[in-house]
Amino acid sequence: MKVFTYPYSLGYFCLVVDDNGETILGIELGDNAAEAAFSAGLTWSKSGEEWSWEEIDPVIVKNVTQCLDTGFNSSVRLKYHSASWIQAKVWDALLHTKPGEVLTYKQLAERIGYPTSVRPVAAACGENRIAILIPCHRVVRQDGKESGYRWGLDLKKKLLEREAKAGNNSI
Repeated sequence: MKVFTYPYSLGYFCLVVDDNGETILGIELGDNAAEAAFSAGLTWSKSGEEWSWEEIDPVIVKNVTQCLDTGFNSSVRLKYHSASWIQAKVWDALLHTKPGEVLTYKQLAERIGYPTSVRPVAAACGENRIAILIPCHRVVRQDGKESGYRWGLDLKKKLLEREAKAGNNSI
């Protein structure tokens, strides 16, 4: 596993990829490089996998940075690191949302065919380790308010506002 920290428009991200450097396993965010790297260490040191601190393929970094900066999904390859079946369904559904699209946990549960599974859907969003590329920030509470976000409600609000402005959608 390879990890490295890079800047983007709203702070820094620590990118975690497989040993081949081809598949993204995770992204950790922070206001500065040290914060993003510390978050990656907390999350990924528990995985039991060996990891090295080295630069990652510039094409992958460019695609990830573009997605983080614009909200538009890129063609990067993602790998769900030990995902449950419901996490995989939720994350797949989120990959098919458009920038500026906002939906509730209930709507997401309905979209994956399990309309009464709102809590497991919310839990799957909370377990997302591939920040912004799997856009769990686009999911809000039933009343339309932002709910918890792993990297803070302030960042979630900035992401939603940026996407709404880019897509001329209202939140």
